[in-house]
Amino acid sequence: MNKEVDITLHRNPDNGVSTIGRLIIGSFECWTLEDPHHSIKIYGKTRIPAARYEIILRTFGDKHDKYKERFPFHKGMLWLQDVPDYEDILIHTGNHAGDTKGCILTGSHKVNDDWVDDSTNAYLALYGYCLCLFDLGCQVFINIMDEKIN
Repeated sequence: MNKEVDITLHRNPDNGVSTIGRLIIGSFECWTLEDPHHSIKIYGKTRIPAARYEIILRTFGDKHDKYKERFPFHKGMLWLQDVPDYEDILIHTGNHAGDTKGCILTGSHKVNDDWVDDSTNAYLALYGYCLCLFDLGCQVFINIMDEKIN
């Protein structure tokens, strides 16, 4: 049986434009940015529900092809599995809600509640961490939690 490793994503309440969060795996932390919450899903404009999802490598699609060209070590996109009512949810680079279309963006720095910066470096660090876990035979999961602000 494979060892399970969890990535934790603590999401702040959205501000109507986007949702900022903190992603943690081991000693690594980065910022995340997603679309806002909508009670009725709007394609490409609604974040996914808080839950635990397995992440596997997706080795097809436009984004995979672009990343394979951009990063020589690329083996596949970080792809969340079994997200209810969603397809093709990835973790990838980007800076603002216009870059996400429901996916999770990474950033080393939070510029404001609608923008993360240094996305590529944060993505590469997370990606490298995940590749090592996959190479060790681990199953990787992301546990997304919506935080409440009092």
